[in-house]
Amino acid sequence: MAKILVVEDEVDLVDLVTFILERDKHSIVSVYDGELAFQSVIREKPDLILMDIMLPKVDGYSIVNRLASDPACADIPVIVLTAKTGLEDVLSACKNVVKYIIKPFDARLLRKTVQKALSQKG
Repeated sequence: MAKILVVEDEVDLVDLVTFILERDKHSIVSVYDGELAFQSVIREKPDLILMDIMLPKVDGYSIVNRLASDPACADIPVIVLTAKTGLEDVLSACKNVVKYIIKPFDARLLRKTVQKALSQKG
């Protein structure tokens, strides 16, 4: 169905997200630090990005802003998956962030949010 880039430093969480979303026939590409995220977006051209905020090397907030300011990436929706609370207002100002999900999360919520973001994109 869709190509989804998961930017997350917790390997177990990447495995869980991959398991959940591959059930819906999505193709999952993952990177484990912020430094590789932007390069992967350019190379992979994902339909959707799931982004953690607390990442090694470059934080997710910086990546989201960089993507939003790049015309080649600005229309790719981002769902923030993070344990960090209190950033909803800051991230809602980023036009490419479509949802903010707090970890731990419910698998049904993740699937529903991904489906909604993908349906609104096209």
